[in-house]
Amino acid sequence: MPPSGRILLAGLGLVFALFAPVRAATDEAEAARRLVLDLNERLWNQRDLSVLDELVAEDLVYQTPYSTASGRAALRADAAQYYAWAETSRSTFSASAGGPDGAVFLRWSSVSHPRGEVKPYNGRGIDYYVVRAGKVVEWRTAHELDSTARNKAVVSGFIEELWVKRDVSAVARRVVPDAKVWITELEHGGPENLVRDAERFFKGWSKSTTKITHLVAEGDLVAIRWETVATHDGLYGEIPATGKTLTYQGADLFRVADDRIVEVWSFWDAYGVFSALGVLKWELPPAAPAKPSP
Repeated sequence: MPPSGRILLAGLGLVFALFAPVRAATDEAEAARRLVLDLNERLWNQRDLSVLDELVAEDLVYQTPYSTASGRAALRADAAQYYAWAETSRSTFSASAGGPDGAVFLRWSSVSHPRGEVKPYNGRGIDYYVVRAGKVVEWRTAHELDSTARNKAVVSGFIEELWVKRDVSAVARRVVPDAKVWITELEHGGPENLVRDAERFFKGWSKSTTKITHLVAEGDLVAIRWETVATHDGLYGEIPATGKTLTYQGADLFRVADDRIVEVWSFWDAYGVFSALGVLKWELPPAAPAKPSP
């Protein structure tokens, strides 16, 4: 090979050596971008929670505008809460990789149909991810939510955690310490009334399902109508187990400020429940004696 050929080959080798790291970084960034797109498609459109174990690190750094919890478990809880809130939904995604450090920016938009509501909710936002070793290790999301939508999310999340998952610690997370609470059949008080009401119910009714049938909001107020189906198989206050399964309804009104509940008015069919359990009986007053006609 003539010297000129050897020089040409050496030059090409140098070019490949210089650009190989750039190509590797580009491939890595594209792989991260595709991973983020796949994660969101499966999680939000296919509602596949198993994708979290596959593509998300257990010690995920996770940040949202309305949650301070972190870790993969917190993301799983948020996704399950969203599934409970939205009967159907569809999201679209557009992701761009930021470089070899695994950073990915995702812009998304969604149309959700909340349970008990006629009008769909349109949401959008921008998320930031960091991908390392084939898993998302950081996820920060910025939802473009108006205050009314945020308040609905706070209340529906509270109902899901307290009454569906039976997690009494939700009161401390979602309700401010000096909140004012009014509940049928209990004296006016604070968050301790919510804890007392929940613990008494869980003790007397070990099997129950609760769902929100209607949810509306205006300003800082959120109103819900709910329905519970429960089996009375334990001591409920001073009422021993009857084994009866009841269906009853109620309506709650919440005031929300800075993503936390500050006031609660809870009204439920206490008379119907206690009557069905045999505690109250409806008796007609004795009829007045007939008066003789003049």
